[in-house]
Amino acid sequence: MAVTEHEVFGRPFSTDPSRWRDRSTSGRKVPTEVLVLGMPRTGTASMVQALKILGYHDIHHMAACISEPLQNELWHQAVDAKWFGKRKPFERKEWDVLLGGCMAVTDFPSSAFAEDLIMAYPEAKVILNTRPVDAWYRSANETCGEVLRDPSLRMFALAGDPFCSRWTPMVRALWSGFFGIPDGPFGFGGDLMNEDILKRRYVEHYEMVGRLVPKERLYEKDITEGWVGMCEFLGKPIPAVPYPRMNDREEFSRSMGVMVQAGVARLRRLSLKVVGSVFGLVAAVWLLKRLL
Repeated sequence: MAVTEHEVFGRPFSTDPSRWRDRSTSGRKVPTEVLVLGMPRTGTASMVQALKILGYHDIHHMAACISEPLQNELWHQAVDAKWFGKRKPFERKEWDVLLGGCMAVTDFPSSAFAEDLIMAYPEAKVILNTRPVDAWYRSANETCGEVLRDPSLRMFALAGDPFCSRWTPMVRALWSGFFGIPDGPFGFGGDLMNEDILKRRYVEHYEMVGRLVPKERLYEKDITEGWVGMCEFLGKPIPAVPYPRMNDREEFSRSMGVMVQAGVARLRRLSLKVVGSVFGLVAAVWLLKRLL
């Protein structure tokens, strides 16, 4: 099988499952110093680049769940435990397995577990990245909503695609659990982008983080802000480069296209194998009859 390497959300993504990294044997390697616990679509991709410039390494973002598909099984376990009561909730030991190499986290799925991570890492500083709720919903609906409404990702998952069968169910369960919106059968028919519910949970999330984190450990960062307040809070010098401004929506659309194309290619190869196997079986039966 030809191996194709892509870049998805700024991280390498291989079409070859044998190259996927398994985090299940990992543990704590570096301290988790910063928890960026605002919602997705609040400048999280720019935040990843900003934290890298400030010297933090391996910042966990949804992109990691794409570039390392095997970790989605662990995230799905965390989702099942927190919102669906299917297992024991994750504690620091389990979070260390998932996030042990990360000095910081941002974006879903991490920020969906804000309360859990605040308790697991009480020494970490917390940044609450924000934007007006109406603007947030429009952005989320045009990007996250695109993923949740896309039938191809669900069909690939049902067909057993090695990536989509791990990532798509985790993402849908995470969204359903966090926002409290039941998904439809096999991921079809659920109203996961209900505007009223999403906006209410957005406000509740920010209020909850504000209550849980002591003021000296919390910095609220508007999406339009640059380096100054963030660097003062983290005790870092202001870099001599502009604050990164990623074209999040453009990168999102491009990366989703890469993922869908990779799924189509894998499904095509699987179909050819099935057709080849059936043809081979028919030929074997015909040859056997000729010999007999």
